[in-house]
Amino acid sequence: MLGGEAVLGRAGLAPWPLFFFMWPPLLVAWLWAVLGLPGMVWVELAAYFLVEAVGLRLAASASPVDVLGALAGLATLPVLGVLYSRWAVAAAGALLAVACEIYCIARLAEALPPEVAVGLASGYALLFAALGVVHAVVAGLLRRREDDLIEARRHVEEQDRLFRLLADNAADVIALHDVDGRILYVSPSCRAQLGYEPEELIGGTLLDTCHVSDAPALRSGLDFARAGRPSRVTCRLRTRAGGHTWYDVQIRPIPDPTGGPAQVQSSARDISERKAVEEQLTRQALHDALTGLPNRACFQDQVRRALAHPRPVRPAVLFIDLDDFKRVNDSLGHEAGDELLRRCGERMAGVVDGGDTLARLGGDEFAVLMEGVASEAAASALAERIGRALRAPLCIEGADLYVTASIGLALTTSQRSTAEDLLRDADVAMYQAKSHGKAQYSVFEPSLNAGALARLQTEVELREALAHGELRLHYQPIIDLDTGAVRGFEALVRWQHPTRGLVLPGEFIPAAEANGLIVPMGRWVLAEACRQAREWQGRHAADPPLLMSVNVSARQIQAAGFAADVEAVLAETGVDPRALQLEITETALLSDDPAVTGMLAAFRAHGIRLAIDDFGLGYASMGYLGRLAVDELKIDRSFVHRLGRDAEGTAIVRSLLRLARDLSLSVSGEGIETEEQWELLRHQRCRHGQGFFFSRPMPPDAAGDYLARSLAQSA
Repeated sequence: MLGGEAVLGRAGLAPWPLFFFMWPPLLVAWLWAVLGLPGMVWVELAAYFLVEAVGLRLAASASPVDVLGALAGLATLPVLGVLYSRWAVAAAGALLAVACEIYCIARLAEALPPEVAVGLASGYALLFAALGVVHAVVAGLLRRREDDLIEARRHVEEQDRLFRLLADNAADVIALHDVDGRILYVSPSCRAQLGYEPEELIGGTLLDTCHVSDAPALRSGLDFARAGRPSRVTCRLRTRAGGHTWYDVQIRPIPDPTGGPAQVQSSARDISERKAVEEQLTRQALHDALTGLPNRACFQDQVRRALAHPRPVRPAVLFIDLDDFKRVNDSLGHEAGDELLRRCGERMAGVVDGGDTLARLGGDEFAVLMEGVASEAAASALAERIGRALRAPLCIEGADLYVTASIGLALTTSQRSTAEDLLRDADVAMYQAKSHGKAQYSVFEPSLNAGALARLQTEVELREALAHGELRLHYQPIIDLDTGAVRGFEALVRWQHPTRGLVLPGEFIPAAEANGLIVPMGRWVLAEACRQAREWQGRHAADPPLLMSVNVSARQIQAAGFAADVEAVLAETGVDPRALQLEITETALLSDDPAVTGMLAAFRAHGIRLAIDDFGLGYASMGYLGRLAVDELKIDRSFVHRLGRDAEGTAIVRSLLRLARDLSLSVSGEGIETEEQWELLRHQRCRHGQGFFFSRPMPPDAAGDYLARSLAQSA
């Protein structure tokens, strides 16, 4: 057998071993597998076919080494076919390799002992088969990594597509920012929301459109996101038109593979409607619905702010209460009263300085906070301006109304440094002004606090008196001025105070009227007076029955359930309705409330008598008298006191008596203290009277004895 050199020499080739030609294709295959050059596979396969063809052609004269080289190339061919999924190439290469290997083994067997030839061929084939497996595993791992990268890239592209799809169709303004806050992407909704094109915002920051007052909060939110924490900010963003709109901005970090923030995503939602509703609710919570002025809560907050703010001049408070406002409600109705409050608020607002605060505290109470008061004189000047503005007549429902106000002033001092102190002291000063005759102002003095504390103590103790049964009734006889006989009694309440002794009504009735205790107190008085009347009627039956006269306040009449209380008391005590007389003030009787007038008419229909108490002290008495459904007029003691002392007083009483006779009304004189007063009233045909001339108010037992003696004398 010829050596390889001789064969190659005869073929005109250089005397190199044949296996040398097998390694370039192997090198190309490995480079292709590592570098991933897809076009190289075809070059490699072509080179293999060429080299294997030459190898088979020269195998007859090849040396054993040459034959092993040919086998190396043939063993690689099917491996590469499998590796690159070229199954046709793999199958053809495998068949070709097997055929050539059998042929080469046969040739080697001629030159070498058979067992040596088979061993060499088998070992060589196993070696390159192992190399092929290693080749396949490494290339498979590389291919798998490449497939993973392709899949990851596809996933990222799909996520990006979905994000943009959502962002492009979202109503919120969605944006992507880099870690420095610059906008990389913004959704097209910015056109409708802010009026900008996306290209105008890209490259800038969200802070460029933020309201200057809200920028610190937004900057802090972006800093949180850069630190890897989500945040939420409410801020105003500038629109292209130049206005600002409220947005709820949610800011979230987008982490990179290491966990740090790679980008920042923001989502801005328009909350202008919600803000408008919140502002409206806040205004309603802090402003009076009737006048539009700040309410008590808002005013107190303003006072606290003024006191907390350091300034050379300390603030002052004016407490304003409209005088006799209740009469407007009683006579013209609540709608007229509401209109009066609105008009008064407008007038006061017209004289209050722009830097001061006017508020309605409730009911007919207003207040002014003066934040720049230099002296008591400045506060007094404002009080005078308010008084003048209110005194001008107001035309409401065709009637000219004249309004006055009692005003209390309180200036800040070292002892009066809280909002509650200022309001309390101004309120005390206002009551001081009202007690001095109304339609004026009063400046708070520390001595006034004692009176205010006394009133508060009275209210507290009065509640306890009702609960503990400390109230008592005394009875003053009502006398027939012609015969001197007892016609009946007027029930007068007293307070048996545990430490102060017997307290007269003038000391506690005003407090009861002010805090509403007059209603339960009046209910008790009515029930106790009727019980006592029933007891006396049982002892001294008469026809008509003995009269029991009970005072009823306007607040009682307007209270819900008053008519039911009267009916219940009459039913429980068994008193004849003709024996009960309710004494009511003119103010209560002048009410235009249909419910009140209907109730009083029902009382008269059941036999209950109605009397006007303190007649002549009210306003418009003469004009309304013909319309009042009453039985008796009780001339006030102030007029009776003037009888026989001055001609004018006597003329007034004569006029009142003549008017009552013309209207067929019974008349009773109050406060008769002298025989002269009794004689003058009797000669003017005043039928009944009462006063110290006949008897002071007496406890029940003494009044019972007085009644018994009177009946015995007249028998």
